[in-house]
Amino acid sequence: MLALVANIIWFNWRTRTTPPPELGVRPWAFYTNVIFLIWLAVLLRATAPFWVFAASVAVNIAVLGYLYWFYLPPREVAWERERRRQAYFPKSGRRKKRRR
Repeated sequence: MLALVANIIWFNWRTRTTPPPELGVRPWAFYTNVIFLIWLAVLLRATAPFWVFAASVAVNIAVLGYLYWFYLPPREVAWERERRRQAYFPKSGRRKKRRR
C-alpha cells in the first residue's frame, strides 16, 4: 500500500525543471508500476513461490529500465534540439528604438 501511495505522489509531483519528454514517460512508468503492484498482491494472495516474485520484480525493473534508458533519451535529445532551434526565431515583444 505504501508503494502505491509513493507512486501516486511521484506521478503527480510537478516541477518546473522536469523536461517535457520525462513528463510524457511518467504515465507509462506509473501504470506499469500500478499493474506490477496489483500483480504482486495477487501473487501474495495466491501464495506463489519466491522465484515468481523475483521474476516479476525483474520484469518490472527491466520495463522501467527500457523506458528510462532506451525510450526516453531520444525524446530528450529531440526536445533539446527543438529548444535550440526555437532560440533562433525572433521573439515577439517590444522593439527597441534605434538611436540616431
